[in-house]
Amino acid sequence: MVEEEKKLAVKTLKELARLMYVTERTVLRWKKKGMPPKKEGFYDLEAVGIWRKKMLGLMRTNASDGEPYWREMIAKNRARLLEVRVEKLEGKLLSREEVELRERMRILEAKNIFLVLPRQIAPMLVMKSQEEIEVILYKAIRGIINDFGRDRISRYGRRDEQK
Repeated sequence: MVEEEKKLAVKTLKELARLMYVTERTVLRWKKKGMPPKKEGFYDLEAVGIWRKKMLGLMRTNASDGEPYWREMIAKNRARLLEVRVEKLEGKLLSREEVELRERMRILEAKNIFLVLPRQIAPMLVMKSQEEIEVILYKAIRGIINDFGRDRISRYGRRDEQK
């Protein structure tokens, strides 16, 4: 009996993490969230396992616990769905197709800017060393990528003024 209890207990966080198939960092997070503490210097695997299942929602603490929870979740989701429909009718939300079209246009603009880049930069590269050419190209490409990331690309590679 005592040997069984020792098999279900581990001494270190590292061992606990290995047996629970998680990282030590995860176990440290569990401790902060209220994982059962050490008893007599050992972590009780069974208690930690039960606590983990409760945290993941895989185990109900009460037989009647589940139904009210799910009714509440359904009500919340229905309310959120109605909010989204109202926002869509008011014109506050964009359709998926419109968002995809805008993103495609942004990508095409970035592509065109990259395709024009050789003509724009070629005069600046005349009589430059390899290192200078590398710096000029790096700055130009980085600028285009940063502008694309900030959604400031306009036609012809100029930055849009921020509103």
